[in-house]
Amino acid sequence: MKTCLISTKYIGFLLMSGLLTTAFPYFSASGNTARFLFPEPTQVNVDLPALNLTETIISAVQSELDKARNEGKVVFLVVTGAVAADNEKAIAVAVQANKLKNNSAVIKMNRDDQANKDLVSKFGIAGVAPPLILVISPGGVAVGGYQLDNATAENLLKLLPSPKKDEVLVAINNKMPVFVIVSKKSFTDQVKSLESCKSALTQMGNNAKIVQMDLDDSKEMEFINQLGVNTVSATTATVVINTAGQITGTYYGPADATILANSAKKVMSGCCPGSSKKSCGK
Repeated sequence: MKTCLISTKYIGFLLMSGLLTTAFPYFSASGNTARFLFPEPTQVNVDLPALNLTETIISAVQSELDKARNEGKVVFLVVTGAVAADNEKAIAVAVQANKLKNNSAVIKMNRDDQANKDLVSKFGIAGVAPPLILVISPGGVAVGGYQLDNATAENLLKLLPSPKKDEVLVAINNKMPVFVIVSKKSFTDQVKSLESCKSALTQMGNNAKIVQMDLDDSKEMEFINQLGVNTVSATTATVVINTAGQITGTYYGPADATILANSAKKVMSGCCPGSSKKSCGK
């Protein structure tokens, strides 16, 4: 399987195509054809609490999102429409997810309110029938969402990225390439691998991000596997991701800084294998 990351600009396509039923940004590519991987969501029955819908819908949604990001909160963003009964159901699901997730918030956004037009454009949801629930990471990145028919609290929680994955997504969302260093404290090449990445960062005018992960961190194991890192290797791995979210190379042991910088600048029409030890995208 070939694996890469994609930017959040695809959220509109996923929602409109009806495919946004689990976390992105991963998809596989075979030959010249790319397809998104969306396993069937687990159907969970959720008891929806009674809610008072007479509350004023927040108008300054962007301010609320900024506040949540500054506080490191997960946001369940309920995009509402004209059908009050459906809005009520969507809000109830979001509230249930909020109860299950510490340090989270529920924010409502009227898709048809002109005050929210910039956010509607940003999320690419102008042509998507509301209501729907978007999940915003603690870093402020929209990582996925569900339309009402498939929305459950449990499914929303499954969309949440790990802390290090969120760091990577934030960088990509800010159009910055990323050097992901995966190592252990016991690896003797860890310091030199970090030095190589710092040198590459300097060559790029500091317009890149270094994210370090510990192979022993259980919270990051799923993300490490998604990146295609060899978890039994006794050497430090450096995964390079370009601004399009594509994995352009994986290097074991300290790599030449110029090679790392060039890899980060590459733009590819497809995706490289996550376990590749060489850069790609010629």
